[in-house]
Amino acid sequence: MAAEPHRSGQTLPPGPSIFLQPTDPAQLATDGLNQAYTVALPTGPVRRLVYRSVVKGTVTCAVDGADVMGSAGVPLRVDASATAPSADQARRHALSKGLARHAAGLWDAEALSKHPPQPPHGTGPGPWARMWVGDGDREVWMPAARVYSPFRLGNGRLVGDDEGLACAGTLDAARAGAQMSQVRRRALLPLWQALERQKRAGEPPLAPDEGVRDLVVGHAHGLSLAVSFQWSAAGPFFGVTGLGCAADDASALAQARSDRVHTEAQLRLQQAGVWGGPPQSRPPDMDVHVHRLAWNADEASAMAVLVSRWHARARPAASGAQRSALAWADLTPPALREMGLWVVRSLWLDGEGGWLSRPAPLSPPH
Repeated sequence: MAAEPHRSGQTLPPGPSIFLQPTDPAQLATDGLNQAYTVALPTGPVRRLVYRSVVKGTVTCAVDGADVMGSAGVPLRVDASATAPSADQARRHALSKGLARHAAGLWDAEALSKHPPQPPHGTGPGPWARMWVGDGDREVWMPAARVYSPFRLGNGRLVGDDEGLACAGTLDAARAGAQMSQVRRRALLPLWQALERQKRAGEPPLAPDEGVRDLVVGHAHGLSLAVSFQWSAAGPFFGVTGLGCAADDASALAQARSDRVHTEAQLRLQQAGVWGGPPQSRPPDMDVHVHRLAWNADEASAMAVLVSRWHARARPAASGAQRSALAWADLTPPALREMGLWVVRSLWLDGEGGWLSRPAPLSPPH
């Protein structure tokens, strides 16, 4: 019998029962692509954890969620996946992403305002959500639909977007993770712009030999940017890409290698029909640029040429001003706070939908 849909506000399982589920390492070690070790959770937005050994030496944990109706009337799934050397690491990473998406689908009525912002920003859509800049000493406002519920369609289902979203054991850690997510997204823009220039340059030179190449491709916002790229002219995945963005070169490279392994795991599961849809459908957790590189031979060839020519750029002086343009909001629902978890959304303010004024009062002050 199918489990009942999860209702907003329904109690989540206690922390230990969701983060410390037992696993069977022996069974995981013998899993093939079409076999899975499943842990069922009968209540709450997370309904089961599915483990597979897809890439040698790693475990991929997929979080399957119940159907949830978000506060904006948008259906939401908390589906997520993560790949790590151990089942415990994969479970924690996947649950963190899934529970953050769950929190982002539930508006906090006390944090909303129906007041329009003051000019020159116009009235815009309402309601509005309060966000904070820095350590919380300045208020800004964003449309609530941008803060709480940016959803996208993934293989026939709606899943919460991870843009600037993080879940951690403390508010400070969640805020740092959310801000790093936005800095990473922006810092990697030059890579995709360089790829577009490479494609427009005409007939690309012969791509280098097949295989994996790991390199630091540049520095931005005081961070190192790394790529781990596996090129195959024969496919079925032409370019398997991992991206890293961290405070130093070694950490960025390690992150890129780990991300490439997770990309490969997602592609193999998608190819096997685990998430439904045609093999070329984009998995729920995959960046659109990374997905194109996997299935488009010309795109992957251009990337192979690009990484073979790339030279690391000089690191600019680190500046705290880069992060002052980021606003953040605590989205943690009571159920997650009782579990000792915090969820934070961070968004850029400079031209990406930020309103720097307080909402105007509904009536003039007396």
